[in-house]
Amino acid sequence: TTQTPAPAPVIGELIEARPVEQIDPVYPFNCAPSAQGVETVTVAFTVTSTGRIAGERVAGSTNACFDEASLNALRRWRYEPRTVDGVAKPAYDQIHVFRFERP
Repeated sequence: TTQTPAPAPVIGELIEARPVEQIDPVYPFNCAPSAQGVETVTVAFTVTSTGRIAGERVAGSTNACFDEASLNALRRWRYEPRTVDGVAKPAYDQIHVFRFERP
């Protein structure tokens, strides 16, 4: 008798978190007097296994006046969570740079 080999199991399938809703920050006009033409805020965060943002923090900023506007926008983002072998997992150490241009 001949046996058909069993299909090899899929091991290590990884699908990274991907954004499904990204809200742009509102330019804080109270920052305008101290602002350069372009200011940037780098944020670090975790995408939870439910696609929410957690542990958000400012990792770098050209003008601290823009930090809160960046974090407020980031908190409203939603993601398809990262999956490992079909199971939703947190995605740590995500980075995004918000760019503010003087209106």
